Amino acid sequence: MMLLNCSGERTSVSATTVNSRAEDSMRPALNPGDGVLALRGGDPRRGQIRVFPDPTLPSRWLVKRVGDVRGTGRCATFEARSDNPRAPGVVDSRQFGWVPAVGSYRVVWTVKRPGGRDG
Repeated sequence: MMLLNCSGERTSVSATTVNSRAEDSMRPALNPGDGVLALRGGDPRRGQIRVFPDPTLPSRWLVKRVGDVRGTGRCATFEARSDNPRAPGVVDSRQFGWVPAVGSYRVVWTVKRPGGRDG
């Protein structure tokens, strides 16, 4: 899907859904089954939610909150943090280290799963 940004330039858009593989790592902000709309690129900023390939299993995508950030532009890396680090099966920067910003998406919109907040 393509959108135009406010300056009229084309912007690529990716939509993804947080499924049951997300475990409970991002509760209460996101729950399994919630949807996210994410845009590729942009410098990561502390507190932002980003989507990126799992460094330990590249066929899986992770949704995490940005902690500390090092560098800018194509050299930027960020610490990927879980909102709920005590949830079972949590995987974040404590296991795999810092994440390159290149290839990650910043979440710009979330959609709560119909039927409540429980996964």
